[in-house]
Amino acid sequence: MSVTTRPPRPGEVDGVHYRFVDDDTFQRLVSQGAFLEWAVYNGRYYGTLREPVEQALRAGRDVLLEIDVQGARQVRKLVPDAVLIFIAPPSVEELRRRLEARGDTSPAEIEAKIRIAEEEMREAPRLFDLLVVNDRLDQAVERIVGFLTDRVR
Repeated sequence: MSVTTRPPRPGEVDGVHYRFVDDDTFQRLVSQGAFLEWAVYNGRYYGTLREPVEQALRAGRDVLLEIDVQGARQVRKLVPDAVLIFIAPPSVEELRRRLEARGDTSPAEIEAKIRIAEEEMREAPRLFDLLVVNDRLDQAVERIVGFLTDRVR
């Protein structure tokens, strides 16, 4: 389960899309060691609760996390054999278009997210096992499935 301090977007439900908490609650969870990984992204806290991930792994299930580069660094340290896949936009211009099309992000937030994405794209080749450009969803999925299938063999 992912936890964040950002407000829910229209249609998001607490406990389904994220667990939405205030800063004090998030910091309490950090101090309790409740997170597998956590980061500050664009001024908001985001984290992945440790217990549900460990429970799934103990049950023999694979776990998929949607995390940023800060979180990936933490996961790499804690779980060295984790498979890290970076999904990149086809271009910064396309990322900007996608963010604008969502209609829920201010121009200032879009600029901040663009700066963060540019930094992450520079670091990704050194940290991730696979980089995938998400220009065509079907091809991106095919590349990821092929990569994971080859790793299991």
